Amino acid sequence: MKVSNLFTLLLLAISATITSACSTESPSHEIEALAFRSSESGRWGIVSMDGEVIVRDYFKNEPTVAMDGRYFVKNDEGLWEMYDLSTQPQKKGGKYVYTSGFYHGRALVTERNQGISLIDTEGKVLKHLDRIANKSVEEIASFDQGYAIFMTTDSLYGAIDENGTCVVQPSYCYLVADEGNFVGIPKQYKRVILSDDSPRKYALDLFDKSGRMLHQFQSSEFEELTTGNDKFAIATKQKDKESWTFYNFKGDVLFRCPENVKNITAIKGNNFIYSNRKGFGLMNLNGEILIPAQYADLEFDGDYLIATIESNVDRKSIWLNQYGQKVGSEAFEAIYNASDFDNEHAVVKVNEMGYSLVDLKGNPLKHQPDMVEVGWKKGDDFIQSDIIDLNELLNQLKFSPQGVDGLSFRSSAEVGAKHWAEVSGEIEDEEALEMLPALLGNRADLTYTLNVMGIQTELYVEYNQLMSRHKAGKNGLFPTSELDYEAEREEMMSHNFVWNDTYPMSFAMKIANKGKMHGRLRPLFNAIVARLQQTGSLMKGNNGAKIFKLKDGHHAIVALEPHSVFVIWGKIEGIEDYDIEFFKNHKENLNITSEELSEDMTDGLSDQMMMEDSSSEDRPMSLKETIANLGNK
Repeated sequence: MKVSNLFTLLLLAISATITSACSTESPSHEIEALAFRSSESGRWGIVSMDGEVIVRDYFKNEPTVAMDGRYFVKNDEGLWEMYDLSTQPQKKGGKYVYTSGFYHGRALVTERNQGISLIDTEGKVLKHLDRIANKSVEEIASFDQGYAIFMTTDSLYGAIDENGTCVVQPSYCYLVADEGNFVGIPKQYKRVILSDDSPRKYALDLFDKSGRMLHQFQSSEFEELTTGNDKFAIATKQKDKESWTFYNFKGDVLFRCPENVKNITAIKGNNFIYSNRKGFGLMNLNGEILIPAQYADLEFDGDYLIATIESNVDRKSIWLNQYGQKVGSEAFEAIYNASDFDNEHAVVKVNEMGYSLVDLKGNPLKHQPDMVEVGWKKGDDFIQSDIIDLNELLNQLKFSPQGVDGLSFRSSAEVGAKHWAEVSGEIEDEEALEMLPALLGNRADLTYTLNVMGIQTELYVEYNQLMSRHKAGKNGLFPTSELDYEAEREEMMSHNFVWNDTYPMSFAMKIANKGKMHGRLRPLFNAIVARLQQTGSLMKGNNGAKIFKLKDGHHAIVALEPHSVFVIWGKIEGIEDYDIEFFKNHKENLNITSEELSEDMTDGLSDQMMMEDSSSEDRPMSLKETIANLGNK
């Protein structure tokens, strides 16, 4: 299995690719039934893995898969509700903001305004997990291989077992489970992996649940790393040539791969999947080629492998045994791993119009329903705490009448631009960073989004003139349209673009009622008002908007909209004439659109997002649109 970085913060931080390949198929527990619907606009039902329809055309919103006799469905409030696996579904437990789905009779859930809990199949709370190892918990990943990785509020990672017992202390800035062992980067390297320095130097520890070190890798030792079956394969580069070598945990060389092996994606026993310029194949540690590298993709699936055949016309998937012989006579548009189910049945995509349940020879099961859409989402990938300290949120955003996110009214255009480049992700390399004055030559504002405490916050900075200019260009603008691409790039890389002597004229911030903020716009509005009242005086206001007079000729307006709260502060032209009666008696719109309900449900087999028509009036405006619209009002 590919080890992706667990949380967004690490997604861009780890420079090496780390792959964990399991010796046996994932012991993630058996899926007993799937969600399906027989028409694109129909309701959802539940079908067992042997093709028996348990519930037909019953649910408006897509259910999760059933495990341990339970599945979850979101209600119209966007909260998960638990049902038993009967023909007349009965609700169990409470309503949950997040759920992992069940794993060996346990599920991670979050109730509204509560921390994370561990429950049984009746909804009984077995353990509260808002604090683990004396640290506050921000979120926990769903169970995998018997463990769940958790993240504390200070962005450190640890692990719990199925009973909620901490087995790995939160002292890592990267952590994944690997066949009963763990791979982690110790917390002392946090600054390193988040830095822009390249190459990043850090240690990667492989250890068991008792904490016993099995092996430690140095980032300088490998380009890529794959682990599995008490062994690991690393790719090293010398003189621009990359080669793969297998080792045991003692560091003994087990096998040196041929030069044509370009990547190793999975290990099972003494066999491994590799790729070269021709495609993917299967080899063993004796160097014997079991399946030639001729497939567009190859992955282990129980006792078989799923191979993808690609042509100029289409892509088809088939099962192979370990000797490369085709299992069954059919080829499908897609095969979804039997090892995720009961190792006796699988789901296949037959064509653009439908799916089918089949045995492991590809034969369709009798009496199964027509299925145009199938879902097998287990729940939420990450279960977050629903406890929010709004003052702490504003503190972490560094919101004050003087600025936000470390920027102030005294931050020059250059400072603001470099900060924007760092946090927005818009600038991806050093060359683009050098061209920053040119890239922002026609800009007098910056817009970007922050994820703070799991909450999306849109920020806007407006300057009193263009942020930069070309020395020789008319009115500071350079006529790049007259140049070819190379000449334009060279000119942009030159030092002929300079920063203007300009500073922020105003800031704006907007937080929508998505995720954790659903149902919390009024408390957020009150928290922002309280902060502005500390140094400003109220000019006018109502229960939906307020205008404050601040220092240095600045003003602020904070307003509650149906889908968001926004605040604008600084030098705001014509603010005395703003008619804030428009916001009077505004309340948060708590309705959840079907798009929001299904945004976490589109992985797995579902190809189409469940949508309902909604007018543009129901959708929140961007911050820039809000500001422009406010001026009109």
